Amino acid sequence: MKYTEYISNKSILGIIERVCSYVDPRLMDHGMRVSYLVWKMLAPLGTYSREALRDICFLSILHDIGAYKTEEINRMIDFETDHIWEHSIYGYLFMRCFSPLESRAGVVLLHHITWDVLQQQEEVSDEIKEIAQVLFLADRIDVSMEVEQNSWEKTLEIVRAGSGTRFSPAAVALAETLTITLPLEEAAMADTQYYHTLSDYLLTHAQITDYLKMIIFSIDFRSRHTVTHTVTTTSISAEIAGHMGLDEDICNQIVCGALLHDIGKIGIPVEILEYPAVSALRL
Repeated sequence: MKYTEYISNKSILGIIERVCSYVDPRLMDHGMRVSYLVWKMLAPLGTYSREALRDICFLSILHDIGAYKTEEINRMIDFETDHIWEHSIYGYLFMRCFSPLESRAGVVLLHHITWDVLQQQEEVSDEIKEIAQVLFLADRIDVSMEVEQNSWEKTLEIVRAGSGTRFSPAAVALAETLTITLPLEEAAMADTQYYHTLSDYLLTHAQITDYLKMIIFSIDFRSRHTVTHTVTTTSISAEIAGHMGLDEDICNQIVCGALLHDIGKIGIPVEILEYPAVSALRL
Protein backbone atom coordinates (compact mmCIF):
# COMPACT_ATOMS: atom_id res chain seq x y z
CA MET A 1 0.00 0.00 0.00
CA LYS A 2 1.56 3.30 -1.11
CA TYR A 3 0.23 5.39 1.72
CA THR A 4 3.33 7.60 1.57
CA GLU A 5 2.85 8.61 -2.07
CA TYR A 6 2.07 12.26 -1.38
CA ILE A 7 4.46 12.87 1.50
CA SER A 8 7.58 14.90 0.68
CA ASN A 9 10.92 15.33 2.45
CA LYS A 10 9.65 18.63 3.79
CA SER A 11 6.51 17.01 5.17
CA ILE A 12 8.50 14.23 6.85
CA LEU A 13 10.92 16.73 8.36
CA GLY A 14 8.01 18.85 9.59
CA ILE A 15 6.37 15.84 11.23
CA ILE A 16 9.63 14.84 12.92
CA GLU A 17 10.18 18.40 14.13
CA ARG A 18 6.68 18.69 15.58
CA VAL A 19 6.82 15.27 17.23
CA CYS A 20 10.15 15.94 18.95
CA SER A 21 9.10 19.45 19.92
CA TYR A 22 6.13 18.01 21.81
CA VAL A 23 8.63 16.47 24.24
CA ASP A 24 10.88 19.51 24.49
CA PRO A 25 11.50 22.08 21.72
CA ARG A 26 14.98 22.85 23.05
CA LEU A 27 16.38 19.56 21.80
CA MET A 28 14.83 19.91 18.35
CA ASP A 29 16.08 23.50 18.05
CA HIS A 30 19.52 22.30 19.16
CA GLY A 31 19.39 19.48 16.60
CA MET A 32 18.47 21.81 13.75
CA ARG A 33 21.32 24.19 14.58
CA VAL A 34 23.81 21.34 14.90
CA SER A 35 22.64 19.86 11.60
CA TYR A 36 23.25 23.18 9.88
CA LEU A 37 26.78 23.41 11.29
CA VAL A 38 27.53 19.83 10.24
CA TRP A 39 26.35 20.63 6.73
CA LYS A 40 28.44 23.82 6.64
CA MET A 41 31.55 21.80 7.49
CA LEU A 42 30.99 18.70 5.35
CA ALA A 43 29.37 20.05 2.18
CA PRO A 44 32.48 21.94 0.93
CA LEU A 45 34.58 18.77 1.14
CA GLY A 46 32.86 17.32 -1.91
CA THR A 47 33.41 13.76 -0.63
CA TYR A 48 29.78 13.03 0.23
CA SER A 49 26.99 12.56 -2.28
CA ARG A 50 23.93 14.78 -2.08
CA GLU A 51 21.91 11.87 -0.72
CA ALA A 52 24.56 11.13 1.90
CA LEU A 53 24.60 14.77 3.02
CA ARG A 54 20.80 14.70 3.31
CA ASP A 55 20.96 11.59 5.50
CA ILE A 56 23.77 13.02 7.64
CA CYS A 57 21.74 16.19 8.16
CA PHE A 58 18.69 14.15 9.21
CA LEU A 59 20.88 12.12 11.56
CA SER A 60 22.32 15.32 13.03
CA ILE A 61 18.86 16.75 13.64
CA LEU A 62 18.00 13.62 15.65
CA HIS A 63 21.40 13.01 17.28
CA ASP A 64 20.09 13.61 20.82
CA ILE A 65 16.93 11.53 20.46
CA GLY A 66 18.24 9.28 23.25
CA ALA A 67 17.59 12.13 25.68
CA TYR A 68 13.86 11.66 25.13
CA LYS A 69 14.24 8.32 26.90
CA THR A 70 16.48 9.47 29.74
CA GLU A 71 14.05 12.07 31.12
CA GLU A 72 17.09 14.31 31.63
CA ILE A 73 16.15 17.06 29.22
CA ASN A 74 16.05 19.67 31.98
CA ARG A 75 19.69 18.83 32.68
CA MET A 76 20.72 19.57 29.12
CA ILE A 77 24.08 21.15 29.87
CA ASP A 78 24.84 18.36 32.33
CA PHE A 79 24.15 15.46 29.97
CA GLU A 80 25.84 17.35 27.16
CA THR A 81 29.05 17.64 29.16
CA ASP A 82 29.33 15.14 32.02
CA HIS A 83 26.82 12.33 31.49
CA ILE A 84 27.27 11.46 27.85
CA TRP A 85 26.78 7.73 27.66
CA GLU A 86 23.16 7.09 28.55
CA HIS A 87 21.57 9.29 25.90
CA SER A 88 24.26 8.33 23.37
CA ILE A 89 23.57 4.61 23.82
CA TYR A 90 19.80 5.05 23.72
CA GLY A 91 20.14 7.20 20.61
CA TYR A 92 22.41 4.64 18.93
CA LEU A 93 20.00 1.79 19.62
CA PHE A 94 17.08 3.83 18.32
CA MET A 95 18.89 4.75 15.11
CA ARG A 96 20.22 1.22 14.63
CA CYS A 97 16.91 -0.59 15.19
CA PHE A 98 14.12 1.86 14.38
CA SER A 99 15.31 4.27 11.69
CA PRO A 100 16.38 4.24 8.04
CA LEU A 101 19.73 5.70 9.15
CA GLU A 102 21.08 2.50 10.70
CA SER A 103 24.28 2.45 8.59
CA ARG A 104 25.50 5.58 10.38
CA ALA A 105 24.04 4.86 13.83
CA GLY A 106 27.58 4.60 15.18
CA VAL A 107 27.94 8.35 14.70
CA VAL A 108 25.31 8.93 17.40
CA LEU A 109 27.00 6.46 19.76
CA LEU A 110 30.37 8.18 19.35
CA HIS A 111 29.34 11.82 19.03
CA HIS A 112 30.76 12.76 22.44
CA ILE A 113 33.97 10.71 22.25
CA THR A 114 37.13 12.79 22.27
CA TRP A 115 39.57 12.46 19.41
CA ASP A 116 42.42 11.08 21.53
CA VAL A 117 40.18 8.10 22.32
CA LEU A 118 38.29 7.79 19.03
CA GLN A 119 41.35 7.72 16.80
CA GLN A 120 42.53 4.54 18.55
CA GLN A 121 39.32 2.61 17.76
CA GLU A 122 40.45 0.48 14.81
CA GLU A 123 37.05 -1.18 14.41
CA VAL A 124 35.41 2.18 13.59
CA SER A 125 35.50 3.24 9.94
CA ASP A 126 37.18 6.47 8.90
CA GLU A 127 33.85 7.83 7.66
CA ILE A 128 32.10 7.23 10.99
CA LYS A 129 35.03 8.83 12.81
CA GLU A 130 34.95 11.89 10.58
CA ILE A 131 31.20 12.43 10.86
CA ALA A 132 31.20 11.72 14.62
CA GLN A 133 33.93 14.29 15.16
CA VAL A 134 32.23 16.93 13.02
CA LEU A 135 28.96 16.26 14.87
CA PHE A 136 30.76 16.47 18.24
CA LEU A 137 32.35 19.76 17.24
CA ALA A 138 29.07 21.21 15.91
CA ASP A 139 27.37 20.15 19.13
CA ARG A 140 30.03 21.90 21.23
CA ILE A 141 29.84 25.05 19.10
CA ASP A 142 26.08 25.24 19.58
CA VAL A 143 26.25 24.67 23.33
CA SER A 144 29.00 27.29 23.61
CA MET A 145 27.11 29.94 21.66
CA GLU A 146 23.44 29.21 22.38
CA VAL A 147 23.58 27.86 25.94
CA GLU A 148 26.71 29.42 27.41
CA GLN A 149 26.27 32.62 25.34
CA ASN A 150 29.88 32.79 24.17
CA SER A 151 30.78 34.82 21.09
CA TRP A 152 31.97 33.08 17.93
CA GLU A 153 35.50 34.36 18.61
CA LYS A 154 35.49 32.86 22.13
CA THR A 155 33.97 29.64 20.84
CA LEU A 156 36.67 29.35 18.19
CA GLU A 157 39.33 29.79 20.90
CA ILE A 158 37.79 26.88 22.82
CA VAL A 159 37.71 24.76 19.66
CA ARG A 160 41.33 25.49 18.80
CA ALA A 161 42.45 24.72 22.35
CA GLY A 162 40.98 21.23 21.98
CA SER A 163 42.66 20.41 18.67
CA GLY A 164 44.42 17.05 18.77
CA THR A 165 42.87 16.05 22.09
CA ARG A 166 39.12 16.69 22.23
CA PHE A 167 38.74 17.33 18.51
CA SER A 168 40.53 16.00 15.47
CA PRO A 169 42.77 18.59 13.76
CA ALA A 170 40.83 17.95 10.53
CA ALA A 171 37.50 18.81 12.21
CA VAL A 172 39.00 21.92 13.78
CA ALA A 173 40.28 23.01 10.36
CA LEU A 174 36.73 22.68 9.02
CA ALA A 175 35.38 24.76 11.91
CA GLU A 176 37.92 27.48 11.17
CA THR A 177 36.37 27.92 7.72
CA LEU A 178 33.02 28.89 9.26
CA THR A 179 31.85 32.48 9.47
CA ILE A 180 29.01 32.92 11.94
CA THR A 181 27.66 36.45 12.04
CA LEU A 182 23.99 35.76 12.81
CA PRO A 183 22.30 33.65 15.47
CA LEU A 184 22.56 30.10 14.18
CA GLU A 185 18.81 29.66 13.72
CA GLU A 186 18.62 32.79 11.59
CA ALA A 187 21.66 31.73 9.57
CA ALA A 188 20.16 28.28 8.90
CA MET A 189 16.80 29.73 7.89
CA ALA A 190 18.50 32.16 5.51
CA ASP A 191 20.68 29.52 3.84
CA THR A 192 18.68 28.19 0.89
CA GLN A 193 21.38 25.69 -0.10
CA TYR A 194 21.05 23.95 3.27
CA TYR A 195 17.31 23.59 2.84
CA HIS A 196 17.80 22.34 -0.70
CA THR A 197 19.94 19.56 0.78
CA LEU A 198 17.11 18.59 3.11
CA SER A 199 14.27 18.85 0.61
CA ASP A 200 15.46 18.55 -3.00
CA TYR A 201 17.04 15.08 -2.96
CA LEU A 202 13.84 13.16 -2.61
CA LEU A 203 13.35 10.14 -0.40
CA THR A 204 11.92 7.01 -1.97
CA HIS A 205 8.48 5.75 -0.94
CA ALA A 206 10.21 2.99 1.04
CA GLN A 207 12.41 5.52 2.86
CA ILE A 208 9.44 7.76 3.67
CA THR A 209 7.58 4.72 5.02
CA ASP A 210 10.62 3.92 7.17
CA TYR A 211 10.63 7.49 8.52
CA LEU A 212 6.94 7.26 9.37
CA LYS A 213 7.62 4.00 11.19
CA MET A 214 10.50 5.70 12.98
CA ILE A 215 8.14 8.43 14.21
CA ILE A 216 5.75 5.78 15.49
CA PHE A 217 8.59 3.96 17.23
CA SER A 218 9.68 7.26 18.79
CA ILE A 219 6.40 7.18 20.70
CA ASP A 220 6.99 3.59 21.74
CA PHE A 221 10.52 4.60 22.69
CA ARG A 222 8.94 6.46 25.59
CA SER A 223 6.17 3.96 26.42
CA ARG A 224 6.11 0.23 25.60
CA HIS A 225 2.30 0.14 25.41
CA THR A 226 1.69 2.53 22.53
CA VAL A 227 3.14 0.77 19.50
CA THR A 228 1.01 -2.40 19.74
CA HIS A 229 -2.09 -0.22 20.00
CA THR A 230 -0.99 1.76 16.93
CA VAL A 231 -0.30 -1.33 14.84
CA THR A 232 -3.67 -2.85 15.79
CA THR A 233 -5.55 0.38 15.09
CA THR A 234 -3.86 0.77 11.70
CA SER A 235 -4.64 -2.81 10.65
CA ILE A 236 -8.28 -2.55 11.66
CA SER A 237 -8.62 0.85 9.95
CA ALA A 238 -7.23 -0.58 6.69
CA GLU A 239 -9.61 -3.54 6.85
CA ILE A 240 -12.68 -1.38 7.53
CA ALA A 241 -11.75 1.08 4.76
CA GLY A 242 -11.38 -1.82 2.33
CA HIS A 243 -14.72 -3.37 3.28
CA MET A 244 -16.39 0.01 2.86
CA GLY A 245 -15.27 0.07 -0.76
CA LEU A 246 -13.40 3.35 -0.47
CA ASP A 247 -11.01 4.20 -3.29
CA GLU A 248 -7.28 3.61 -2.91
CA ASP A 249 -6.34 7.23 -2.27
CA ILE A 250 -8.81 7.51 0.62
CA CYS A 251 -7.66 4.15 2.02
CA ASN A 252 -4.05 5.34 1.87
CA GLN A 253 -4.90 8.51 3.78
CA ILE A 254 -6.83 6.55 6.41
CA VAL A 255 -3.88 4.21 6.97
CA CYS A 256 -1.45 7.13 7.19
CA GLY A 257 -3.70 8.89 9.70
CA ALA A 258 -4.09 5.70 11.74
CA LEU A 259 -0.33 5.29 11.93
CA LEU A 260 0.00 8.77 13.41
CA HIS A 261 -3.23 9.04 15.39
CA ASP A 262 -1.52 8.81 18.79
CA ILE A 263 1.34 11.13 17.93
CA GLY A 264 0.28 13.51 20.73
CA LYS A 265 1.33 10.92 23.31
CA ILE A 266 4.93 11.87 22.62
CA GLY A 267 4.35 14.98 24.75
CA ILE A 268 2.79 13.21 27.74
CA PRO A 269 5.16 12.55 30.66
CA VAL A 270 6.27 8.91 30.87
CA GLU A 271 5.04 8.60 34.45
CA ILE A 272 1.51 9.21 33.14
CA LEU A 273 1.84 6.95 30.07
CA GLU A 274 3.21 4.16 32.26
CA TYR A 275 0.77 4.65 35.13
CA PRO A 276 -0.92 1.24 35.55
CA ALA A 277 -4.50 2.50 35.25
CA VAL A 278 -3.70 4.44 32.07
CA SER A 279 -1.70 1.58 30.58
CA ALA A 280 -4.55 -0.84 31.20
CA LEU A 281 -6.96 1.40 29.32
CA ARG A 282 -4.59 1.75 26.30
CA LEU A 283 -5.84 5.28 25.80
